[in-house]
Amino acid sequence: MKPRTSLVFLFFIVSLPGICFASYKVGLGNDMWSMGISENGDDLLTWSAYYSEDITEWSVIESDYFCFTNRGTGSGDRFESSRYDVLNIRYGVHVGFDTDYFPVYFGTKIAFGVSLSGNLGGQQIQNLIHSGLGIKRAVLEYKPAEIGVCPAITADIFGGWSNGLFSINGGFGFSSETNLRISTFHAEAGLHHRGVKGEFAAGWRFVSGTGTIATLYADAIKGFYFGFSYDLGFLSFNYTANPGTWRGYGKFTVDIGNLFDPTWEESVAAMRLSKQMMHGGTSFGVCNVRHMIADKLSLGIRALYSSGFPNKGHADTETYRIMRNYGIWFAEVSYLICPDRSRWINYDVSLDVGFSHWRIEKVTNVSPENSGDSVLADEWFPAVGIDGSVLLFPDGFVVFGKTTVKIVLSVGIEWFPSRLESVLKKDMMHDNWKMTAVVPYVGMGVQFGF
Repeated sequence: MKPRTSLVFLFFIVSLPGICFASYKVGLGNDMWSMGISENGDDLLTWSAYYSEDITEWSVIESDYFCFTNRGTGSGDRFESSRYDVLNIRYGVHVGFDTDYFPVYFGTKIAFGVSLSGNLGGQQIQNLIHSGLGIKRAVLEYKPAEIGVCPAITADIFGGWSNGLFSINGGFGFSSETNLRISTFHAEAGLHHRGVKGEFAAGWRFVSGTGTIATLYADAIKGFYFGFSYDLGFLSFNYTANPGTWRGYGKFTVDIGNLFDPTWEESVAAMRLSKQMMHGGTSFGVCNVRHMIADKLSLGIRALYSSGFPNKGHADTETYRIMRNYGIWFAEVSYLICPDRSRWINYDVSLDVGFSHWRIEKVTNVSPENSGDSVLADEWFPAVGIDGSVLLFPDGFVVFGKTTVKIVLSVGIEWFPSRLESVLKKDMMHDNWKMTAVVPYVGMGVQFGF
C-alpha cells in the first residue's frame, strides 16, 4: 500500500483506544441525506467521516476527514477540475458551569491539533463505493498532490437555560484549519426537547476560503442556516441547510459506548429508518418518528427523500449530469393492531397526509456564474398514503443502549396527481414510465423504540 494512501487509515488507528472509554463516537456525512429539503447543488464536499472519544470528564480527542471533489469550474483555458482530502486530529478541553439557584449553564471548549491535506486516499474510497453501486468513477488530479501538515484550532463558548423538559441554548465559535483552507466564525441558538429527543437550531456563519474549491465550499455554507437533530442514545442524526443556497448536509453518528450499555426499559416513541421502492424503480430513504398518545395510537412525521445524481452512467457524460431531489413529507396517524408488545410478530397501519416536492436539474458546471445549468422540473404536489407494516421481534429482545430494535417490512400505496408522470420522465431514467395516480410500494428497514 502506498504511504500516502495508508494515511487515511490513521483516522481509524488513532481511534482504537477509544473502545476502552465510556463515549466513543463515529459518524459519516453526505449531502445525499437531504431529507428532501435542500436542492443540493454540488457544494464540493463529497463525503466526510468523524470520530470523537472522551479521555476524561473534561477532555476529548476528535477527528474529521473530508473528501473534496471539484468536477469542473470555469470555462475554456480557465476550466479547472481537481480534488484534495483533509484529515484533522485535535485534542480538546471543555469546562462547564451551572448553579443550583438558577436553571442556567455555560461553558467553553478549546481544541488544538494537526491537519493533513493532499492525497489521503479519498479517491480510492469514493470509487470503491461507486463501483459497488454502479456509479461512474470520479478520477481527478490531486492539487496539491503532496501531503501538507499544519496546525488546527477550534474554540467555542456556549450557554443556555433549562427547565428539565425544554432547554434553550446558544453559543458562538471559531475554527481554522489551514489545510482545509477555510476559516469559520459562527453564532447559533437552539431549542431542545428532552422528551422528544430532538433539537431545532438556527445560526449564522461567516466563512472565508482560499483557493477554488474552498471558496466555492465557503459560498455554499456561509450565511444563515438552520438544522435539526434527533438523538436515540447510541444513534443520532443531524441535518443542516442553508436557505441562501439551498445546500444541505446530513450526518449519522453512532455512540459505541452507549451501544453496549443496555439501559432500555420501555418505549414511548420510535424512529424508523428504511428503504422504500416505489413502482417504476425510484427508491427513497425513509425516516419517520412516532410518539405514542395511547396504547395503540401514535402520531408522527414521515419523510421520504431521493437525491443526488442517480443516472449511473446513463446520460452521465463529461458535459452534464442530471441531478434529482425528491422530497415527500407526511403527518401520520398510526394504529398498532395488538397492544401486546411482547409478540414476536405484530402489525400496524397508518394514514399519511402531506405534500411533495420534485426537482430535476441538468448540471453542467459547479460554478453558478459560468454554468449552463437548467431546471428541468420544479413542482409541488399534494400526497396521501396508506401504509401497512409487519414488525418482527418483541420489545426488549434486541437492545442497544437506550433503544430496542425491530425489523420492519412494509407495503402501501401513495397518491399523487397524475401529472407527476410528465415530471419524472425528465430525469432521463424512466423512458417507459407509466405513472398512475395511485403508486404502490414495498419497504424494509429497522425500528428503534425508546
